[in-house]
Amino acid sequence: MAYLVAVGISAGVIGGLCAQFAGSFNVVAWVCFVAMACFFAAGGKNSGFLKNVPANLSGVLWAMMIFTLLGFWQFQFAMFLAVLIAVTIACVQAKWSVLSFIPGTFVGMACTFGTNGDWVSTVIALIIGSCMGWLAEQGGHLLLKAYTGLTQKGSKQTA
Repeated sequence: MAYLVAVGISAGVIGGLCAQFAGSFNVVAWVCFVAMACFFAAGGKNSGFLKNVPANLSGVLWAMMIFTLLGFWQFQFAMFLAVLIAVTIACVQAKWSVLSFIPGTFVGMACTFGTNGDWVSTVIALIIGSCMGWLAEQGGHLLLKAYTGLTQKGSKQTA
């Protein structure tokens, strides 16, 4: 079994459980899947998790800043200016290694917009999704190890 098949099976099981039960727990499933994708895009492993979560959460912060500014600003180009400021900060913050995963920041912003500013639900789903990615990767390793052990044991018995 190839490693990507093992990770795919593991991610499929975890994703399927999320899709099946997220609504029962008021978790936004699509945000979980987006965060899971970000985990892998950030390189996976513990380092991908540690790059993705802070970046996603900072994106939520910048999106909420946009919503807040738009609550105060009532002029024609308010949206343009609020987004300009937030996106500039989202890119500049990448100088700090903890927030260096710029795509994760943009995803956090997009998910917050997609949930109409429900930042609590967004944060919960982003964290769950990153955990799903980490678990999928770990599950893939375990599945591959188990499969390899079974096939080696089977080949020794037939030899």
